[in-house]
Amino acid sequence: MNAVNHFIDDEGHYIKPHTILDTSDAAVVVHREDAAIKMTTVYKHDTLEKVEENRRKIRARPSADLQRHWFHQLTIGLHNLHQHCIIHGDILTRNILLDGSLNLAICDLGASSIMSIGTIMLDRVDGYNCSIWTDICQLGLVFYEIVTGREASISLYDNSGGGNSVARFPSRDILPVLGKRI
Repeated sequence: MNAVNHFIDDEGHYIKPHTILDTSDAAVVVHREDAAIKMTTVYKHDTLEKVEENRRKIRARPSADLQRHWFHQLTIGLHNLHQHCIIHGDILTRNILLDGSLNLAICDLGASSIMSIGTIMLDRVDGYNCSIWTDICQLGLVFYEIVTGREASISLYDNSGGGNSVARFPSRDILPVLGKRI
């Protein structure tokens, strides 16, 4: 690959090939400082119009069919965790990976709890008051973010005090209105 075909970042520096995790016609995912960063595909010879076209492509809303596919994948993934007696405890969009084939995977099990084998998961909570029900509630918030493209302003954790917050369900009056078009 000659220099003309190398990707460049927003500051005009060439992106080192060994840091590239995945590419598409409009985006490149690069490993930087222990994070995967999605950037618009930019080549040195690209015009500003081409760069803006690529930015629009990666900001486009996923189709309803793709959203349903993601919902199915996330639901099956969470079900599989629960079947193995694992409470994730931190289902958030930042803890979901997207691969080059547009498949999703749940990641970051750092806050998860492993319950004893044979545990009846319906009525169990971990030390942070998380259960399959809090996982399902968090999954609903992820669905909301996928559909609307907006971050849900609801948290299951009270972050007003120290680092050991426990999960609490939000009151119904702060939840989005059902049936209201978003």
